[in-house]
Amino acid sequence: MQMKKEIHTPELTTLGASAKGWIRHSDGLYLHKVGKYEIPASRVLSALDIRHISYQVSDNEDIDLYLSEERKQWIAGVGEAIVNSKLFTTEDIAMVTFEEFKIFCEAYELNPFEEAVKIDRTAYLQMQIADYILNNNDRHEQNWGFFMDNESGKIIGYCPLFDHDHAFSDYSGVLSQTTEKDITLFDAAVNAQRELRTDISELNSMKCPEFLTEEQWEQLLERAGMIGGQDI
Repeated sequence: MQMKKEIHTPELTTLGASAKGWIRHSDGLYLHKVGKYEIPASRVLSALDIRHISYQVSDNEDIDLYLSEERKQWIAGVGEAIVNSKLFTTEDIAMVTFEEFKIFCEAYELNPFEEAVKIDRTAYLQMQIADYILNNNDRHEQNWGFFMDNESGKIIGYCPLFDHDHAFSDYSGVLSQTTEKDITLFDAAVNAQRELRTDISELNSMKCPEFLTEEQWEQLLERAGMIGGQDI
């Protein structure tokens, strides 16, 4: 039997620049990647009650399956970590990226942003709030999307938010990548918070999460405070 050298499934050929790979356990497939900031992002989004993919630090037993000791030392030396999350698609439910959704909408002369809001307005607005508070500059069109029922081909809701290893930057005035107009993450979040009134008080009782500096945490709390008032 001839082995195929190329695999053409989204679940096994994950896109993106970060080093990553899949490990199968008895309860499913887990994506392991270099990306320490997934850990504090998960904690913050849990506190905000915003749906997201949960990450945890990979244990040595898994890491030893694919990394040499030299490589492990290099990753630790640059202050990074290997983290993992469970595959969130199934044989019945697939993910459709916004990039793919946009192509479909444009083929039928539909506005993809307006259609995205129609699918779940709350989830769309929560994404604006999450990206500003996390100062996430990597929500490109392959980093958000929707669940699709494979049998019917129908969109059935938003995917939980994922891929936050480029969050917590100290850049100000980051532009939103999920809005039709060119506006900043701050402006998009302000517009969303006017409607949702997301409770951010839980953040104030949290300690600085693992992998964040105290300065990064203070900057996050400052951003949260900027949109947290009730009279924006």
